[in-house]
Amino acid sequence: MKILKLAQLREWLHSDSQRMRMWATYQLIENHDDQAKVFVEDCLDSEDEEICEAGIFLIGKHKLRDHEFRLLGIFQHSKGRMKRASAIALCALDSESSRSLLWALVENADGTGGTQHPRPKLCGGMLGSVLK
Repeated sequence: MKILKLAQLREWLHSDSQRMRMWATYQLIENHDDQAKVFVEDCLDSEDEEICEAGIFLIGKHKLRDHEFRLLGIFQHSKGRMKRASAIALCALDSESSRSLLWALVENADGTGGTQHPRPKLCGGMLGSVLK
């Protein structure tokens, strides 16, 4: 059930109240998911890591290739859960430009330097096991 319109929820993403920002994010994903392209940039611009991570998730889920360059930047400059989220979203986009970066993550994590992996499609179990 859509309680509030998309425009009002987008406005609340910029509220002074962290609780209101989180609630608006939840409502956007729950009730306006099909319009993610309209509000994903608002999520990525958020100071709240959880909201930014929600935006990253939506990019991957809806394969919003317009945000690939920004996603690459997040992947390269972040650590922890933001790096994992952006890696998973980049895999969902199946981007040629991100493959070498994602493989470098796998190779550095397992210590093989890439010598033991034939580099099949990356986003299967290999990346999942590295990102745990």
